[in-house]
Amino acid sequence: MNTSRREFLQTAGKGLLLTAALPLINACGTIGRESNISEFEPIMTNKLMKKDHFEILRYASLAPSGHNAQPWEVDIIEPGRWIIKSNPDRWLPAVDPENREGTLSIGPFIENLVLAAGSFGYSADVAYLASSLKDKAVAEVTLVKDRRIEYPLNKIESRRTVRSNHLQKSITSDDLKFISGSNNSNIFYFPAGSKEGKFLADGTLEANKIQTFRENAQSELADWIRFSSSDAEKYRNGLTPSSMEMSGFASLFVRLFYDKSNVMSQSFREKGIGIIEEQLKSYGGWIVITCDGSDPKNIIEAGRIFQRMALKTREKLIALHPMTQLLEEGFGKKVQTGLSISEPIQFIVRASYVDDYPDPVSLRRPVEWFTA
Repeated sequence: MNTSRREFLQTAGKGLLLTAALPLINACGTIGRESNISEFEPIMTNKLMKKDHFEILRYASLAPSGHNAQPWEVDIIEPGRWIIKSNPDRWLPAVDPENREGTLSIGPFIENLVLAAGSFGYSADVAYLASSLKDKAVAEVTLVKDRRIEYPLNKIESRRTVRSNHLQKSITSDDLKFISGSNNSNIFYFPAGSKEGKFLADGTLEANKIQTFRENAQSELADWIRFSSSDAEKYRNGLTPSSMEMSGFASLFVRLFYDKSNVMSQSFREKGIGIIEEQLKSYGGWIVITCDGSDPKNIIEAGRIFQRMALKTREKLIALHPMTQLLEEGFGKKVQTGLSISEPIQFIVRASYVDDYPDPVSLRRPVEWFTA
């Protein structure tokens, strides 16, 4: 391999390896976020769907999910009455064998749905159906015409995960209060330099090492990377170079020449650990989110808490980078003890200020792809 090609591979690999630290991520490549925004009439095929209902579901679909798998499906029972389901084909059994994170992902979807419904003049009644984390039918939503509750929907459109250019500055108490809102009993913050912060950083690095060298976990990650533009167009989900914060010629090179074998290589994994080590040198602190129990309803509610927080961070220039490998690798109880937290932990998030907030780049399936 000549020097220039080696340099390209190293540069591309560095950006691509950022995915090793993502549990709740978004993706976008050569196809932009606007790809799931189409003129209503040409794509509207379900006669039980009203135009504003369609738009509500489009906003709901801008929620985060593990590997950007987008596990949600919606059965349209009648106009304004929907069953929200979780599709096992988009679960992540290697890193999430109990489907805890898949269930969490339904929370942001429902939160977006409720907020968008209010902006379109509906109240959304949510009744939880799931009794286990692997039940396919998760919730029933009923829309009722009501007074309009204005919400800036651009917050839903502009939310994103940010992994690069974190500043070593602890988040202020005022900003923490702002983004936590009424959920302050479920949200904990630990500055990077604190005992707890160092405990989380050390544990996160070790858990990433374990996960990166677990064959089934690395293979699962590789399966969700959309290297080519054709795959991005075909699936409209998963991870792409843009979501991994690559740009320019490095992004083009990866899309043209990378495949699953690169992700499974020893050098790729070792470089991935190096990227995580660098990430853990530059950040403000950790946000930990708990729930009040381990049943599906409480876990979904934890996902909604995360989303409510995430929708407030851009205006404060706070970047959120979920890193929950400690939970995925079975260290949840140890983390609870180390942090002196009694309730089950659902999110561990690296959080920092940034100088500039990038635009969202996540691939999204069109509404007609996940409704029936």
